[in-house]
Amino acid sequence: MLPVLTLSLYAGIAFLVYQIVSLILQYRRQVIKARELGCKRAPSLPCADPFGIQNTVLLIKADGQKRMPEYQIERFEEMCHRFGRVCHTYEVKMPPGKTHFVTFEPENLKAILATQFKDFGLPQNRILDFKPMLGPGIVRQTNSMTWRCC
Repeated sequence: MLPVLTLSLYAGIAFLVYQIVSLILQYRRQVIKARELGCKRAPSLPCADPFGIQNTVLLIKADGQKRMPEYQIERFEEMCHRFGRVCHTYEVKMPPGKTHFVTFEPENLKAILATQFKDFGLPQNRILDFKPMLGPGIVRQTNSMTWRCC
């Protein structure tokens, strides 16, 4: 019994180390790519916890109340008020500690949907989840990146 528990503990620690190293490497690649493209950091939607659990709870609540468009408009207005300017693109922390981006910027949307779709793409699980209903098109929410270009 003890060797199984010890092996499980080692496997858990190895997985945790792998996740941390993967996040660091992904972040470094994105920083290098953002620097190459001359990107600026997007403002961040405030969150009470570092993992974005509060943002997820608010998102699920708005979805349950069938007021998602209003929720997005409220967040947009909150960001504009907080920074004293129009914030067409901003970052949102979501579990498990990842950063997602929301954009209303026409040039960003044009780049994502028309000219640079392959650079942004969709995660494989989202493609598989929505393919039976929507087919292979791009009429789905795109994957968020951790940088934006102006």
